Amino acid sequence: MTGRVSGRLGRVRVSVLGPFELRDRERRPIPLGGRRVDLLLARLALAPGRVVAAGTLIDDLWDGDAPAGGGVNALQRLVSRARRSIRVHGADGDLAVESRPGGYLLAVAPDEVDACGFERLAAAGRRLLREGAPERAADALRAALELWRGAPLAEFDAAFAVREAARLAELRSVAVEDRAEAELRLGRPTDVIADLDALCAPPRPRERATGLLMRALVADGRRADALAVFERTRAALADTLGADPSPWLRDLHVALLRADAGTVAPPGQRPGAAAPGPVPRPPGRLTRFVGRDADLERLRAALLRSRLVTLFGAGGAGKTRLATEFVAREASGPDAPAWFVELAALRPGADLAEAVGAALGLGRTLLLDPSFPARDRFDQLVAALSTGHPLLVLDNCEHLLDEVARFATRLLAACPGLRVLTTSREPLAVTGEALCQVLPLEVPESTEGAERSAAIRLFLDRAALVRPEFALQGDDAEAAVEICRRLDGLPLAIELAAGRLRAMTARQVADRLDDRFRLLSAGSRAAVVRHRTLRAVLDWSWDLLTENERVLARRLSVLVGAVTEEAATAVCAGGGLPSRDVPYLLASLVEKSLVGVVEDEPGAVRYRMPETTRAYCWERLAEAGERDRAEAAGVRHFLALAERAAAGMRGARQPECVALLDAEYDNAVESLRRAMAGGDAGTAVRFGLALSWYWVMRGRYVEADRWFGELLALGDRVPRDAAAVFAAVRMVIPAPVDDDRVRGTVEAARLARDSDAMARHAVLGVVEPKCWLLVGDYAALAASAERARRHPDPWVNAAGDASLGLAAEAAGEVETAERHLTAALEAFRRLGDRWMTGQLTGTLSGFQSLRGDHAGAVAGLHEALAAVREVGSPDDLTPLLIRLGDERLRRGDHAEAEAAFHEARRDTRPLAPEYRIQVTLGLGELAAARGRPERARELYREAARLLDDAVFGARYLRVEAARRIGALELAEGDLAAARATAAGALELAAASGDMAMLAGAAELMAAVTLGEGSAAAAARLLGAAERLRGVRDDGSPAVRDLVAALTAALGADGYRRHYGEGERDPSAAVGFPVGGP
Repeated sequence: MTGRVSGRLGRVRVSVLGPFELRDRERRPIPLGGRRVDLLLARLALAPGRVVAAGTLIDDLWDGDAPAGGGVNALQRLVSRARRSIRVHGADGDLAVESRPGGYLLAVAPDEVDACGFERLAAAGRRLLREGAPERAADALRAALELWRGAPLAEFDAAFAVREAARLAELRSVAVEDRAEAELRLGRPTDVIADLDALCAPPRPRERATGLLMRALVADGRRADALAVFERTRAALADTLGADPSPWLRDLHVALLRADAGTVAPPGQRPGAAAPGPVPRPPGRLTRFVGRDADLERLRAALLRSRLVTLFGAGGAGKTRLATEFVAREASGPDAPAWFVELAALRPGADLAEAVGAALGLGRTLLLDPSFPARDRFDQLVAALSTGHPLLVLDNCEHLLDEVARFATRLLAACPGLRVLTTSREPLAVTGEALCQVLPLEVPESTEGAERSAAIRLFLDRAALVRPEFALQGDDAEAAVEICRRLDGLPLAIELAAGRLRAMTARQVADRLDDRFRLLSAGSRAAVVRHRTLRAVLDWSWDLLTENERVLARRLSVLVGAVTEEAATAVCAGGGLPSRDVPYLLASLVEKSLVGVVEDEPGAVRYRMPETTRAYCWERLAEAGERDRAEAAGVRHFLALAERAAAGMRGARQPECVALLDAEYDNAVESLRRAMAGGDAGTAVRFGLALSWYWVMRGRYVEADRWFGELLALGDRVPRDAAAVFAAVRMVIPAPVDDDRVRGTVEAARLARDSDAMARHAVLGVVEPKCWLLVGDYAALAASAERARRHPDPWVNAAGDASLGLAAEAAGEVETAERHLTAALEAFRRLGDRWMTGQLTGTLSGFQSLRGDHAGAVAGLHEALAAVREVGSPDDLTPLLIRLGDERLRRGDHAEAEAAFHEARRDTRPLAPEYRIQVTLGLGELAAARGRPERARELYREAARLLDDAVFGARYLRVEAARRIGALELAEGDLAAARATAAGALELAAASGDMAMLAGAAELMAAVTLGEGSAAAAARLLGAAERLRGVRDDGSPAVRDLVAALTAALGADGYRRHYGEGERDPSAAVGFPVGGP
C-alpha cells in the first residue's frame, strides 16, 4: 500500500494543508496575482472539479459584503486575473479556472488536492481499522498525515477559510487518534506518544487521545506518566468545562491502577477497537462486499454535487447492497449520521413522513399532558433533520415514485444540510436529481485474468460459503466464466448460481443454465436482456426445488419484511405441507439463496425474502391458485397475534407485547389492508380495535388517523361501540385545532358516552375523559371519570383517577390533582403498566419539583425514563433527560445535571433544534451557577442563534432564554438590561396565554424590581406569579432567595400583605390584563 500512497503524493498540485500553493506539472510553484486571487483559487480548490455557484463565491470571497453592483463584475475580473497568472506560467493547458452555467470550477482532479487526498486516505485507514487490518490502516493514516505541511489556509481570515480550517484540523486529530490505535494494536506505542501528547495538551484535551496516550505510556513501561496524564486531563476539563472525565476514561484510570489498562474502551467500543462512529441503520451485511468500489466512488461524487441521488437499475443488480455499503463506509460522525428506511412493505398512497419518522424513532406520546401540542409528523422530520448534514436512504422506491418524489423534494427544501439517497428500478425524475445507474458486474472474456473480474470475484466469494475448496482452475474456471457471462454479470443471479455448488459441480450449473437459456430463446425479444436473464435464473432455481420447497417459497411471498419461523409455519403450513417440515424447508431455502437470515438481536432469527424473489414467488402463488388461501391464513394469524398483544398491553406483559407488535407491525397492517380491500369489515374492525392503543403508545398518529378514517367510512358495518373507540382516539391524537375538530371531538365523546363503549373497551377510560378535557367541558369530564372509577376493570379505575387529576390541574387545584394522580400511579404500578406509570411519574415530578421535593422529582423522572426506554416512544427520552438535568440543577447537583444534559445531547437519533436549545440553555444556567458568567453568556448566545431553527414552541423557548439571560444580567448588576429582558419575556408570555410561562416571567421581573429597590412591587409580582401558576415555585433557588430577601426588606407582615395583593389582582401587579386559575 505504501507504494501506491507515494505515487499519489507525487501528483499533489494544489496544497491547502499549510500555506496555499499551486504547482505546475513539473511541481514548480505558480506565483499568483494577489491575496484575493489566492482566496478565489483556494475556495475553488476546496471543491476540485465541481462547479461553485457565483453567488457562493461572492459571499465567501467578500464575507457577505458584496462589492457594488452585486459583485458579479468584480468576480469576473478576479477570475480573469487568476487565469492570467496561470497562463503566464504556462500551466493553463492542464490547470484552469473554467466557466460553467451559474459558476466556476477549478479543473483539477480531487487526488491532486492534498486535502482531498488526506480525507480519502484517512477514511480508508479508519475503515481498515474497523475491519481488523491495523497494518494497512497505519500505512494509510501515516500517508494521510504526511500530506500536512502546517496549519491549513492560515493566511486567510475569510469565514469560509476559518470554517474549513477548523474542519480539517478536527479530521487531522481524528486521523492521529486512529493511527495511534492502529500502532498500539501492532505493539508500537513509542511511535505515537508525541503526537498524542500534543492532542492532550491543556486547555482542551481530547478524551479519546488521552485514553490512547495512557495506554501507549503503559505499553511503553511508563505507568506513572500515564497516571499523570489522567490527572492533567481531569484538571483541564474541570477548569475549562467544569466537567469530569467521561465514565469510560475514569474506568480506564481505575483499570490502570489495577494493572489492567487493556480492558477498558470508550462506550460502544471493544478494547483495542476503533472509536465508535455514528449509528447507521442499514440492513445487516452477512456477506462480503465485492466488485463495486468504482460505483462507491461514483456515488460519493454524486452526493457531493447533488443532495438528491438515485441509484437505479434492474432488479437483482445490487442497488440495496451498494447503498448499504455506502452507509457503512461513509457515515462520518455525529454531524453526518445516516438513516436507512426500507420502503418495500409500503403501499402506494402510504404516508412517507410517518414511515421515515418511525425509522428515525420520532414520536410524541404525552397523552396525559393537558396541553398536548399538535405536531405534524413532517414538521418533526424537518426539526430532526435540519441539524448537521445527515444522509437519508430510501430503499426500494419503484412502487412509490410519485410519493417519494414529492416527499424528497419537500424535505430537501426544508432541510438545507440534508442529503437523500434513493434506490429504485427507475429514476424519480425530479429537478436536481443526480442519477447513478447500477449496471451488471464486469464479466471476463476468457479464463485468462478472470480473477480480476468483479463478477468472478463475487462468484468465488459466494461459492466459498457453500464449498470452501472451490478454486478457479481447470474446468471449474471455464465453467465459472461461462456462468458469469451467461448471467450478464447480474449479482443476484450469480449468487443464486453460486449457491448451487453445494450439490452440483460448476460444469453442471453451467450446463443447466445453458438449457434454461435455450428454452427461453423462443420467447419475446422485447424484454430487456437483464430482466430475461434474471427470470431465467429464478425459473431455473425454482425448477431445482423440491415440491414442498416450492409450496413454502410461494406461500412465503404473502408475508412482507422479515418473519419468524412461527409466522411462516402458521401462514404456510397445511394443504399438503406439514407444520413440522417448515423449519427444515426454511433452512433449505436459505441454503439455496432464495431466503435470507436476519438476526435482529442475539438468538432472534427472522427470515426475509429479497424483493425480486418475492415478486417472482408471488406470481407462482397466483399460478398455483393459492393466493386467496395464503392471504386468508396471514390475516388470521396476524389478527390473532394483534389481539393477543392488545390483551397484554395494559399489564405486566406490556413490554413483550409492545416488542411483538413492533416486530410484526408491517404484516399486521398489511393484513388489515387486505381485510379492507376484501370487504371483510368485521375483521378490519377487530384489527382497528387491537391496534388502537398500540398506535397511541408508539406515537404512530398519522397511520392511526388514516386507518380510523377508513374504518369509520364503513358506516353501519362498524358496531357503534367500536366506532366510538375509533372516533374518540382519532380526536385525541395530535392535529391542528379548528372549529371542525372541536365539533368532532364533542361528537366522539358523546358517542362514547351514549353508547357506554367504555364498558367494553378499556382504552376509553383514558380517551373519553381526554376528549372532554380538550373541549373544556369539565363537568362532562368529571362524569366520565367517575364512570371509569366504577368500572369493574382496575385499569379503567386507575384511568378515571388520572383523568380527575388532569381536570383538577386544569382548574388550578394542585393538591387535588396530585392526590388523584398519585392514586392512579399506585394503581398502574400494581397492574404492571409501565407506559402509564411512566406518563404519570413524569407528570407528578412537576408537582414535586414545585413544592421543593427534588429527591421525589428526580426519582419520578428516573422511573419515567426507565418506562420510556422499555415500552414508550424513543422521542420522549430527550425531553425527560432535559427535565432531569433541570431538576438536578434546581437541587444543586451540578455534576449530575451536567451528565443529564450531555446524555440528552448524545442521543443517537437526530436531535431536534428545540431540544438542542433547551440543553444549551441548561448548560448555560449550570455555568452561571458554577460562577462562570463568561461561559454562560457564550452558551446563551449559542442558544439564541439556534432559536430561528425552532419549529415548535418558539415563544416558550424565547421566554426560557430571556429568563436565564435576565437572571445573569441581574447577577452582574446590569439592572437596565435585566429590566428590558424581563419586560420582553412578560410580553412574549402574555401573548402565548400560557399561565405557567407568564408566572416564570413575572418571577424574573420581581427579582429585577427588588434589585431596583421596589420591594413592595416585587412582592406583588411574586404573588401574581403564584396566582397565575396555581402554586408558588418553592423548588426554585431563585424564588426561595427572593422570598427571603423580601421578608427581610418588608418584614413578615408587610411581605404577606403585598404578596396577597398580587395574588388577588395579578393584572395590577404585572401591569396589564392577565388571566389565572
